[in-house]
Amino acid sequence: MKRNLIALAASVALPLAACTAESDPAGPQEAGSMMEAVEGNSLTTDVAAALSATGLSGVFDGPGGYTLLAPANGSLSVNEGEEALVAAVLREHILPGQLDSASIRSAIETNGGPVTVSTFGSGTVEFSLDGDVIVARHSGGTATTRLAADETITGNGALLQIDQPLVSLPAEEPAAN
Repeated sequence: MKRNLIALAASVALPLAACTAESDPAGPQEAGSMMEAVEGNSLTTDVAAALSATGLSGVFDGPGGYTLLAPANGSLSVNEGEEALVAAVLREHILPGQLDSASIRSAIETNGGPVTVSTFGSGTVEFSLDGDVIVARHSGGTATTRLAADETITGNGALLQIDQPLVSLPAEEPAAN
């Protein structure tokens, strides 16, 4: 049993090893930082505002290899007093390493099925194929989201756009009477 678990861990880790920050990304290399890419993309302005409001924007201005799964505008906002909750949601959309869609697809095909990556939060994201489209599902969420064809590769990360958040803020409880 222990040998099977070790073999399973190796089969998932090895295909994604090629996707780390040290790898040569398949997509075009963009000048600037991840934060500049997020702020400069008209489709991710809500994510840029949320990163700034929560103090996470500094992470993407520094060195490192990160992948940000950025939900479409209109699906994420920060209300006063919710910064900590939004920061927790955003961490579930940040992955270690610079992953591009070609590397994710290759890992899925090499693995013969879904591959799982830990987030900077407390969960994991499972990538799989739905026909020719890469889809992602968070371990703590119910939504399956699709990766958009557009991606931006920067010197310190990758911005992959998704059609909806992997996880969302907890629903507000009704006020007691």
